[in-house]
Amino acid sequence: MSNCGKDVHDYAVYLRHICLAYDMNSLSHLSPRARLVAFISVGLLLIAAIGAVWFFVIPAWQQGEDPGIVATRHIQNSEYDEAIAVLTEALEKDPENVSLLVALVQAYSLKGNATGTEREMYALAQPYAVRAIEHAPNNPELLLTIGYMAEIGGRYQEASEYYAKATVLDLQNAQAFFRLAHVLEFLGEERGYIDELYARAYALDPDNPQVLLAMGARTLASIDAEEDLDAAYAFFATAADKAEEKAVRAEGWASAARVRLMQGYFEEAITFASLAVNEDRSYVPGLVVYAEAIAHDGRLEEALGYLTEAIEKNPRHSKAHYTAGVLLRARSDYEQAVEQMNIALAKISDDNTLLGESSKEREYARVLYDIAKTHDMAGDIEASFSALEDAVAIDATMAQHAFVDAQEYGFFVELSSQQRFTALGG
Repeated sequence: MSNCGKDVHDYAVYLRHICLAYDMNSLSHLSPRARLVAFISVGLLLIAAIGAVWFFVIPAWQQGEDPGIVATRHIQNSEYDEAIAVLTEALEKDPENVSLLVALVQAYSLKGNATGTEREMYALAQPYAVRAIEHAPNNPELLLTIGYMAEIGGRYQEASEYYAKATVLDLQNAQAFFRLAHVLEFLGEERGYIDELYARAYALDPDNPQVLLAMGARTLASIDAEEDLDAAYAFFATAADKAEEKAVRAEGWASAARVRLMQGYFEEAITFASLAVNEDRSYVPGLVVYAEAIAHDGRLEEALGYLTEAIEKNPRHSKAHYTAGVLLRARSDYEQAVEQMNIALAKISDDNTLLGESSKEREYARVLYDIAKTHDMAGDIEASFSALEDAVAIDATMAQHAFVDAQEYGFFVELSSQQRFTALGG
């Protein structure tokens, strides 16, 4: 029995005892006025009991609270199934309510993004989106919601058209410019134009958490100095501080943790990653960065446990498999390490945390490079060179990484003396 149910049950038993105590025989010796007071007391207790049952058993929106408000609260807490249940039931009574339709599309889309079931959730949300757009084809907020549904469904061109229309209809809508810039990254649009859109969104609303996350990511993508890392960190931490949604706060803290990892501030990284996990445990990148952070603290087995949890929650997240491979290699489990890295390779094409084909190619090359290092550590020189050659073919900068690792960190010792290794540099 839940705590709420137990409270109601205990209260009912208590009430029954009181009612039995106040039977007519026990009240017969009282004056009429005293009996009246006793009956009124019992009546008030009955009303209180009914109220307790109503509060604990009847859903909030059936108590008179607007189902859209209840659903929004669930969405902010990353409780997408609960939001979907509330909205689906409410729409049975009011099937053409646009605000409820929009909220349901949003809940399905966010659930898909969080759990790696984007295509499935797109299919469930799409009929409700069609109904909503028939009623309000020029509503910017509706266009943004349907655009996001298309985006998580991998329909990036369609999403960009919804977002672009929203920017035309509302030139002051920072979210519209942010979403358009974001989806154009998937489409490989020219970087200068994307930066202009992000800058416009930031100028319109410098406190928008998602815009702040995007500004941090753009800063991180073009690092020239340590100051850029600090600037990226500031964007991420501010986003976490200003966000209302648990998932956005978790993303802010996880991103801040990743920056601190890059800077070698491991204790801070653990602190921020822990905040991300505690904020929203369903946010898989938070679990991954926490695993990385505690691995630096020597907690290798615990870290692998968090990665297992991350993979179970979102099987499409390639970085969870890649990170598991790196940690398995650290404990000299080379065969399983390569297996996890190969799984990561297979998942990169469908990983929507990687924006655009160029970023997916870079990630593919990076994972191949780590497969090469793993084979080298296992003593399989031919497999190592094959993976290294493939990595360099995709991203020529991997050759320089290999030369540095050979000279300074003891990798590719046997290969480095061979002409074919030197030839990788062109």
